[in-house]
Formats: sequence, structure tokens, C-alpha cells
Amino acid sequence: GTINTYPYTENFDVSLGLWSNVGGDDFDWTQDCCGTLSNGTGPTDDNGGGGSYVYTEASDPNFPNKSTFLQLTFDFTSVSNPELAFFYHMFGAAMGTLNVDINGDNAVWSRSGQQQGAQGDPYTQAIVDLSNYAGLCNVIIRFRGITGGTWQSDIAFDDVSVYDCAINAGSASIS
Repeated sequence: GTINTYPYTENFDVSLGLWSNVGGDDFDWTQDCCGTLSNGTGPTDDNGGGGSYVYTEASDPNFPNKSTFLQLTFDFTSVSNPELAFFYHMFGAAMGTLNVDINGDNAVWSRSGQQQGAQGDPYTQAIVDLSNYAGLCNVIIRFRGITGGTWQSDIAFDDVSVYDCAINAGSASIS
């Protein structure tokens, strides 16, 4: 499906929603709650507590440098200033990289490694300006996770919102 009503939100508590694992990668994003399978990496819960999130399970054979794609198509023809907001979790001694790609191009947003304050054990909010895509249809937003050098590189994200910043005055409706 294509999203054309805003604000759009997805908290992954019930399923992946309309987001799709797509080919061309090494493994799939997984919906989960209550902590990842590996000790010392990944979140212990979702962003708000008590729900679900999506993550990369970096245990063998999903490392090193293995990629996973999760994407959804958006129609921005009636959106003057689109923005993407989400919460990410990058905790683990061998943390990899999380990218947000648009239409399969290079990343418009990227974070690598475990860094206290910016990444680490708590979730951190990211806000991505998508104004370059205002007025366009068939804009594919893809979350691209790349595992690090060991199994200690589970990456998670949760509470995704896409909205028209011109209408919402910069505040996302995140549940």
C-alpha cells in the first residue's frame, strides 16, 4: 500500500503494519517485545514500554556487515513539508549502522556505533527533514540496518511518524 493520509503513525504493537521486508538484503527485520534474544545488546522493551518494536537479530549468521531492509511507500503530492520522526535503539559492543534511505538512494539519515547520549541503551528520537520530496508520489522510505562485527549489534526502532510539518508545526503524533 501507499500512505497518503497524514499524520501517519506506526508503533508496531500489533504487526509490521504496512511496512514490508523486501528482497536484496541478507535477512529480515523482526517484530518483538520484551527484549532481544541476545544478552548485552538490543532493547529490553519498546519505546513507550509494554508494546512491540522492530529490530535486527544480529546472532549468527546475521553478522558481520549483513543488511536488512524494511520499507513503505508514501504519496507526498499534497504535502508541502514532509518530516519523518522515529525512535531508535543502538545498544551493543559491536553496534552497526542504521540508515534511512529514500527511493533506494544514499541515506538521508544515518547513525553508526554505540555512543552514550546519542545512542546507547535508551531510545533516542530522530527527526528527518523530507522537504526535498514534497509534492512527489511514490516516495519509498526504507530503514536499512547493517549489523556490526559480532552478534552484539541488535538495532531497533519504534514509533514511526510521517507528517506535514507545515500543518503540524513540527509536532509528531507519536503513541
